[in-house]
Amino acid sequence: MNPAICPHTSASVSIRPAGWIEQGLAVFCLFMAACTPFNFLRYLRGLPIDAGAEDSAQMVVLGLIYAVALLPVLWSLGRVAWMWGRNVPLLALALLALLSPLWAVDPAQSLMRVSVYLGSTVAASYFALRYPPAQFARLIAAALTLTALVSVLVVVAMPDFGIMTGTHEGRWRGIFRHKNVLGRFMAFGLFINILMALHSQALARRLYALSALLCAFLLVMAQSATAWAVTLILLVLWPFVGWISQASAGRGVRVYLGLLFGICAAVMAVLSLQFVFDVYVNAAGRDLTLTDRVQIWQGAWAAICDRPWLGYGYGVFWDRDSGLAYSYVRQFLLWDAPHAHNGLLELALNMGLIGVVLFLLSFVTVSWRCACLLRQSAEPPAHLALLVLGFTLCLNLTEVTLIVRTANLLWLCYVYVALRSSLSRYYTQLQAR
Repeated sequence: MNPAICPHTSASVSIRPAGWIEQGLAVFCLFMAACTPFNFLRYLRGLPIDAGAEDSAQMVVLGLIYAVALLPVLWSLGRVAWMWGRNVPLLALALLALLSPLWAVDPAQSLMRVSVYLGSTVAASYFALRYPPAQFARLIAAALTLTALVSVLVVVAMPDFGIMTGTHEGRWRGIFRHKNVLGRFMAFGLFINILMALHSQALARRLYALSALLCAFLLVMAQSATAWAVTLILLVLWPFVGWISQASAGRGVRVYLGLLFGICAAVMAVLSLQFVFDVYVNAAGRDLTLTDRVQIWQGAWAAICDRPWLGYGYGVFWDRDSGLAYSYVRQFLLWDAPHAHNGLLELALNMGLIGVVLFLLSFVTVSWRCACLLRQSAEPPAHLALLVLGFTLCLNLTEVTLIVRTANLLWLCYVYVALRSSLSRYYTQLQAR
């Protein structure tokens, strides 16, 4: 059942299926959200890539993409409003981000970063409005395959950029700024393409399998420990997805969420008590503090304690001009960290503990909703939702995807899953009546 009438609104909105041109533009949008190639373009112009987030051309291109996405959102505003109304914690988090420049240490910079966050939210609303989950999964698979191909081309044609030097000598970063970012998206692309291969036939299945192998190859070449760990965790959990679809609703959901949260809690416990594994870590060629993440967490926590409730404003804490990160983290660290290397700590720095609570409420609500939907269908939609939730939770143990500084495909996917799952849940309940 796919009614054209927006639930609980008086307006009847006809949603025309997306054509090939629109789908091509959608793939381009997702490609830009994944790799944001402007760091590479800055390199070609002889400019420092660390400043890519401030690139004016990037802001113009992203602004145009978000403006195009805004038109269908406004045209079907009642339907979009209904989806957001079923995701109150996520809506409150967006409002908190919008207001954060009022108390930010650098209001102008915070406002610019908030505009990118809101633009990404608009894009997610557009995808939730226009594309069913199975079709959205195909678009993501296409975008990440394109990202992988471009990364290989960059490594071959421009190895000075595509292969890192110094501390991470020989590790591939492709078109990305850092090998960890390449690793995270190739891990995501690996699972997405496997998912689509399992639900495709003939030529399409072989193409998705080849794309999965390409993503796996780049995942290995990036040598990102975080991406490898996330891949292992999700491979362990994957067999339980099919079991949930057959188990009783309450039991299946509780077991899956319990396993997911339990494994992540165990990983955090290992990180917190990492001194116990001193011998093992040194034998593996890693430093005791996991690339200094523990020191970053110490400094970030000290900063959070000074402004616990609302944080320092959206997207400004790590700006070098403000000196905030330097004053808190420098005493623990001898190099400039780009972020907190933990999603919840980063969220607390940007929007305080209130923002953390709102996100956790949203995550638990959406996880429960999606796990219940899995019992209604064994098709890609339900699997895609749990895959996005798994990546969101696991990656944010030691990386950050909960804050949007330029463009962020994983955050866009999370917002899409939150919005679209509410609509899918409504249709499922309607069919059951």
